[in-house]
Amino acid sequence: QDSCTRTCQRARCGDGILRTDLAQGFPGAEACDDGNDLDGDDCLTNCQPARCGDGVLQTDSAHAQANLEECDDGNRRAADTCDNDCLWAATLAVGSKHVCSLEDGRVWCWGDHRYGQLGVVAANPAQTRFPRPQRVAELEQQVAIFAGEASTCSVSVEGLVHCWGRHSMGHVPIEIENGGAQVPEPVLIPSLAGTVAMDLTRPEFFQNAAWGCALSGDQQASCWGQNRSGQLADDDVWETRTPIPFAPGLTITHMAVAGLEMNDATCHRAQQTCFSNEDGALYCLGENEGVFPGDGCGRGARSPQRMEVGRTGTAIACSLLSCCLISQDEGHVVCTKAPRTVGPVGGEPSRFRQLAGGGENFCGVTQNHRLRCFGDPWDIYGLQAADPGSREQTDGYTPLRPRGSQGLLFREARLGGLSACARTMDGSLYCWGRNDSGQVGHARIGPFEDAFGIQPIEFPAP
Repeated sequence: QDSCTRTCQRARCGDGILRTDLAQGFPGAEACDDGNDLDGDDCLTNCQPARCGDGVLQTDSAHAQANLEECDDGNRRAADTCDNDCLWAATLAVGSKHVCSLEDGRVWCWGDHRYGQLGVVAANPAQTRFPRPQRVAELEQQVAIFAGEASTCSVSVEGLVHCWGRHSMGHVPIEIENGGAQVPEPVLIPSLAGTVAMDLTRPEFFQNAAWGCALSGDQQASCWGQNRSGQLADDDVWETRTPIPFAPGLTITHMAVAGLEMNDATCHRAQQTCFSNEDGALYCLGENEGVFPGDGCGRGARSPQRMEVGRTGTAIACSLLSCCLISQDEGHVVCTKAPRTVGPVGGEPSRFRQLAGGGENFCGVTQNHRLRCFGDPWDIYGLQAADPGSREQTDGYTPLRPRGSQGLLFREARLGGLSACARTMDGSLYCWGRNDSGQVGHARIGPFEDAFGIQPIEFPAP
């Protein structure tokens, strides 16, 4: 157990004998020694225990209950394709009326297909709703998926981005010669190569104000689409179908967008882009009475404005009503213009590890991997509460457990306009909420019946 073994050989990492005579940090010190020269198990080739964030993919363990890694990018940054538990961070995407999921690197989509957002060529061109998952055949080895109002984008293991769906109003970020209103099959977006995170607007109903933003591995951002409230940080642009730099030079760790255009009054416009910087501060720009300080119409800013939410963090999410941040110290959720930290009234604040916004709601996964949702006080489609038919108003900041999720451990939750989906730690997928286009799936409820409780999604056999 020192520098000389019992066989009078010089001790070395990988000889199967744990050296204990040196303190950690000294050359030759060992914390483990499993007697092999293989990375990918419990003990690395430098005789240090495998851990998430060490840059080595752990695919084997002697412990039956160990959580093996799907990815390990060598950092503990929340806003990239590999999350802080070394799981792919964005394997699920919910648009306004469609859903897409990654299963073993392959893309499956279901729900509304009027604008080609499922990325499949239907045998019957007249069919526009698919309540069962459809395979996007040409895409393999995808590691992240994102959905907007009526568009979808995915990122490959090489960092290449493909998008498809609605093309008008800046949905799919590419200029197409003689392009029409749809991009029915995935197209490569060269300008977004290297993307690690993305967010696209997904309101409760289709409208004419869509945009999105992508974050690169070097923490620079680009955006595209509508810019009516200055949410793209460029006063010279009204609309762009190709990505443009967002606030060049700023170090951005996470981004979130939310948008809704009401044609009757600018007072009701909710169009904001929010981000966190390297210090964990929350900034927003655009226009939204639920985000920016002040009273009266036209509340907003056309350049990044610091949001005073009392905490710093890196993970953020936006809805039409607010933008929220997960604090980097305790996992508490604080939101713009909110009266208190998210949690039970009079109780301890809830602790989240992941959060997503969509429509007027938020759903996320707590630090003990439970599914919780909050937001719209009336919760008409049951995204939060068990019985939306009661119409009992909540205060909007008390996380509630969706019906049927008790006893399950979750890793990821996503929201669209009026529907939501979540993935469990064992990879199972559930959806609930509005189902007018089959976005909650066929499952046990019939093809287009709303689901007031989580419903399992079943994929066709390989």
